[in-house]
Amino acid sequence: MDVRARRIHNRGLFLAISDLPSQQDVPSVYAVQYGMRQIEVPVKQRKNSHNILISLSMAKYLLLPSFMVNIKVQHGQIKLGPAVAIYALKFPGERIFGPQTRLFIDLTKIARSQGVDVFVVTPGQFDYDNQRAIGYRYDIATARWRRQYCPWPDVVIRRVTSRPARYRTVMEEDDRILADWTNQATLPRELSDKWLLHEVMQHDPILSGYMLPTYLLKRPEDIIPVVSKLHDIYVKPVRGTQGLKIARVMATDYGLEFRKQSQSDKGAPVISPQNLVKRMRAWFAGDQTFIAQRTVLLMKTLEGRPFDVRYLVQRDGDTIACTAQIARIGVSDALTTNIHTGAVAMDAASLTPSLRDKDQQAYQQGIETGKTAAMRAFFALTKLHPILMELGVDVAIDEAGRAFVLEVNPCPGRQMLRTVSSSLRMLSLLRMVEYAVFSTEFRI
Repeated sequence: MDVRARRIHNRGLFLAISDLPSQQDVPSVYAVQYGMRQIEVPVKQRKNSHNILISLSMAKYLLLPSFMVNIKVQHGQIKLGPAVAIYALKFPGERIFGPQTRLFIDLTKIARSQGVDVFVVTPGQFDYDNQRAIGYRYDIATARWRRQYCPWPDVVIRRVTSRPARYRTVMEEDDRILADWTNQATLPRELSDKWLLHEVMQHDPILSGYMLPTYLLKRPEDIIPVVSKLHDIYVKPVRGTQGLKIARVMATDYGLEFRKQSQSDKGAPVISPQNLVKRMRAWFAGDQTFIAQRTVLLMKTLEGRPFDVRYLVQRDGDTIACTAQIARIGVSDALTTNIHTGAVAMDAASLTPSLRDKDQQAYQQGIETGKTAAMRAFFALTKLHPILMELGVDVAIDEAGRAFVLEVNPCPGRQMLRTVSSSLRMLSLLRMVEYAVFSTEFRI
């Protein structure tokens, strides 16, 4: 069955349906659905096809966008879509979605070229009772975001990395609604904490060899036996981002060296176990918990700068692809290689000349091994969330060229790709759109 569509000015959306098995199979009306809303549209029969007209008033009720979307006929029903909601926080000023605004604009433009309706929904704006959301569609002609009613999404892409106190209640309600009534292409919040993700990966028979010894710290006191056992650890919150609230703790002959993000490696104080617990207690405010992970002595550049590698792993239809491998080169005395703490990004393959001759072969082996680990991490986590669309996997390469998974990022940004390769960045956005289409079966 073939469906051809065109917009008729001041009339609506005209659909011509042909390649019918038999004229007897032609219904008198077709059910047309977009999001969760559905209408019945009369059929006008022709010799080799039958036609329907979705009027302007019908299109308004369905909350259709101003451009053509994908169409499929399934079980005698016409479905339009997919409708894709980006779940994100709103900020004051012109960049209304903060540093992600450019990303959302580019994603919207690519989606539109593929017949996909992408809009941004902020916390508390899903209206399940009325089968709609209040969102922001980007108007390419005027280069402005317009707040309007949008369809209930077929797919939701979470781009929220924090949960401000003022939004906590509505975001918890959003979590419950979305879990029941839509497909979440990214990991839901309840599946996104570092400890849970580590446990899933640790129990994968292949991936376990790439995992570092890691412990959950439920109380400040839990850090003492862990540092006594591992001697050198990184402490980070289970839901932390952008290198915040990360510390390195080392057992020395003189006591425990405690170094925070803002301190150089020469300025870290040596403290007692009791003082360490006291400092950690200040971090355990509210319901926050932490993990402790054995430190990896990272390979360094000729200039003595440590680095790790971020792998962007995405769905590519029914396969898994590594879209990008980005080396994050930290400041020589920095605690992390996070871009937000001053690291520089470059294509991982291009880093080789910046290494010592004796490290170059080990590094090449390390990035290939790291890619294997990153792809396996994605596979392992699809058992937790089968419709997973993408992950950022951070891999450490030690001084011997061995690769270890540091953590996975359920909401990988595109800032690094923007500086390293605009073509890879656009490919990564295209794969997001294509997977939304593929997963909703609008294109097989």
